[in-house]
Amino acid sequence: MSLTMICPLCDGPDVPIAKWLTSNTPVLDCPTCGRFALDGAYQPEVKLLADDRWRVSAVTRYMSLRGAPVLLALGTADDGCVGFACVSALELVQTRFPHSVGERLDRALANVARLSRHLGAIVPLGRRQSWSVFFAQNDGEAFWVAKALGTAGYITTSAHTGGFHLSLTASGWNRVAELEREGGQETSEQAFVAMWFGSDKETIGDRTSQDFCTDAFLGGFQSAIAAAGYRAMRVDFKEFNDDIMDHVVAEIRRSRFVVADFTGHRPGVYYEAGFARGLGLPVIFTCNKDHFHSTHFDTNHMNHLIWESVDVLANKLCNRIRATIGQGPIGETEK
Repeated sequence: MSLTMICPLCDGPDVPIAKWLTSNTPVLDCPTCGRFALDGAYQPEVKLLADDRWRVSAVTRYMSLRGAPVLLALGTADDGCVGFACVSALELVQTRFPHSVGERLDRALANVARLSRHLGAIVPLGRRQSWSVFFAQNDGEAFWVAKALGTAGYITTSAHTGGFHLSLTASGWNRVAELEREGGQETSEQAFVAMWFGSDKETIGDRTSQDFCTDAFLGGFQSAIAAAGYRAMRVDFKEFNDDIMDHVVAEIRRSRFVVADFTGHRPGVYYEAGFARGLGLPVIFTCNKDHFHSTHFDTNHMNHLIWESVDVLANKLCNRIRATIGQGPIGETEK
């Protein structure tokens, strides 16, 4: 007899436990939330999300349909454990949940396409299942999304007491193809890295801080970002003649997301992270373990990726990017 549990995201009963990553980390195959793993120590934190749990459910379903399931944890679990990228539920919502109505409709349509086995296929959705597929928090929103996609000519739908029967039209498939070509609204290949550059006049261990930071960028940040399908931008590696801050602002605006590393506690990093968040860009917070205790109270409550070595940084950051941003558009041959 297979083991089951109540889903902590949607409260669905008798959700199958597909396997265990560890003795305290089940992998759930939830009909509503998709496949995801949950660190047992993190379960009480998920419950505290209360009204935001439907958003987490929608994003885990979205990631699961794309073959990129996540491990919901406090950020201390082994990132990338058996193909599950470790991320907190709050960070997942902040970085992956669509903010505009148009983006929610586009992602809902993409979900229906993923569930369609072939052209003309009928996709049956239960009432609760439709909530996550449509990025909806209740029946009213789910019916509204279905009606909006139908009015746009993207789907045909019939509603019944148990949910929906959906089918993509030719226009719907064309819209999905258009979204795939454009990458939705996430077209930038660039990731901006805000970090300490170091100095040749101070040391960390037996090396200059400049060498320490350069190694962290090349072997950690740049390597991870490239592996995740993006190009890393560190502004001091760019040649220019005028004010550096003009270039910082311009490059952040051109970027898909920002990685802000608080090692060394440089004021510029705090500014650049704040500027990016003001623009609505996702910001991934990182810090070397030996420097984290001194981070400012304005940011130390954020979910930082803590690293001790360049190799650990590269592995954890790559998995965090894939979980919270998604695999980038640059193929292996282009890096």
